[in-house]
Amino acid sequence: LFVSLSTLAASAAQQNPNTDWFQRAGYGVFVHYLFDIQNDPQQIQSLGRQTSWDECVREFDVNRFADAMAEAGAGYVIFTMHQRTRYLIAPNATFDRLTGYKPGEACATRDLVEDLYTALHTKRIPLMLYWTGDGPRTDTKAAATMGWKDPVPTDYVKQWASVVREYGERYGDKVAGWWVDGCYSFIGYNDEKLGILADALKAGNPRRIIALNPGVEDRVRPYSRHEDYTTGE
Repeated sequence: LFVSLSTLAASAAQQNPNTDWFQRAGYGVFVHYLFDIQNDPQQIQSLGRQTSWDECVREFDVNRFADAMAEAGAGYVIFTMHQRTRYLIAPNATFDRLTGYKPGEACATRDLVEDLYTALHTKRIPLMLYWTGDGPRTDTKAAATMGWKDPVPTDYVKQWASVVREYGERYGDKVAGWWVDGCYSFIGYNDEKLGILADALKAGNPRRIIALNPGVEDRVRPYSRHEDYTTGE
């Protein structure tokens, strides 16, 4: 766990009222829950165990987690859906269709996002999610079937955007925002491609706030006209 601070400028509320709640929220908790961390017996976070990803996701105790977030005084939670691999924390028929994986082989059959929202909502803690622009690029099968290349092709961005669109339309107001990694110009992202991704990220909730990460920089600064706040990496 590590703390993420909302460092929005004071004028942001006037320019974009969708970020008002985020500015007021103060600090939040950013959680990396990933196959190669929580499900690797060499990593302390796995408690020395390895299971299928589907079982790993089923075992997550959302009520205990929500209690801990409330005790920490978190103004919001950002939770990873995936990173680089094929393993996602909720079902997605679009991803399965595009890659040829069966339910449970890549996308968990449990909808952990829905369960996280339910548990956190009882504590009045907004849920945000972590996404990426480069998608499942380290998974040989998914990368091949979706056409991953460096620089990233527009067709790949469109397919990957269709995956997150399914999630956005499913969750609606339950997901308050996205923190989107891997949107780097050095892998081919430009304004057009960022716009394709941003449109899908707001599916189901146009008030959902998004940040698109350009990579590690020397100071916090805005990256794209398509984002509502800065990632701050």
